[in-house]
Amino acid sequence: MTGDTVNGRPARAGDRVVWIAGLAAGVLFLLVLLGGHWTLLGRDPLGGFYDLQAHSFGDLRWDVAAGPLGIEAFLIDGKAYTYYGPWPAVLRLPVTLFTHALDGRLTQLSMLLAFGVALFFTVRLTNRVRVLVSPHDPVTRAERWTVAAFVFVVGAGSVFLFLASRAFVYHEAELWGAALAIGAFEFIVAYATAPGRRNLLIASGLTSLAFLTRGSVGAGPVAALGLLLLASLWGPTRRFVGLPERARGLGTWVPLGIAVSVPIALYAGVNFAKFGTFFSLPLDQQYFSQINAARQAALDANGGSLFGL
Repeated sequence: MTGDTVNGRPARAGDRVVWIAGLAAGVLFLLVLLGGHWTLLGRDPLGGFYDLQAHSFGDLRWDVAAGPLGIEAFLIDGKAYTYYGPWPAVLRLPVTLFTHALDGRLTQLSMLLAFGVALFFTVRLTNRVRVLVSPHDPVTRAERWTVAAFVFVVGAGSVFLFLASRAFVYHEAELWGAALAIGAFEFIVAYATAPGRRNLLIASGLTSLAFLTRGSVGAGPVAALGLLLLASLWGPTRRFVGLPERARGLGTWVPLGIAVSVPIALYAGVNFAKFGTFFSLPLDQQYFSQINAARQAALDANGGSLFGL
């Protein structure tokens, strides 16, 4: 490092010590994920939902076998559906297209991969923010160790470590949703600091995957893109968020409008293909709602929803 740059680029805090901190967090995550059993191919009764969905994708359909879903099954027109997003199932296709031998045994590997993606994008996001806030100040040793500590805590002192405590569909969905959302935020910041098609395309793609994995988590980067879209409509707000004050051609609002529309359209399309609704779930048709009196009372009290005044 010389002066205020590293190899001619703005100084960044993410170097070897930061990656080592991420690796240390990964070791702790792995130990909890293993749970004392030295295999990453363990089986959980609620760990095979995505395998079912992957096999149905191989047959070009959304419905799955009802039995393994248990109380989570949505029973519509004599077919069973899962409300979980498709991305973790898509990841399984290279395996499920050729064998059933690993059905229900891929959750730990998927969660470990999701954790690695989350920490990878966390380090990149700290660099993006660093360049955004203080692009020319040299990186000090104190800053380097502070960022390393932050990355370690994200991996080993956050909900990520709790999610490693059991390898089943609920935790896998949360891990992938968070990992992809962090990645989306990284490229949203990248686009705000250096507007370009590549950054916006990747931001929209990662946002779509996050939204298609865990809607409540993916809604975060969708909202962030929406805020950038609103800011792009006026010169003063464009300058405030870092976009060019004077737009060229179609401006920045058209590509931003497309970028925020894609994840919303994909989510609505998948939901409609399964349930015939764009954004809501037919909770009255979930098997759990048909056997649980408290759920039935809650739905009756809130017009078929679990939420209401």
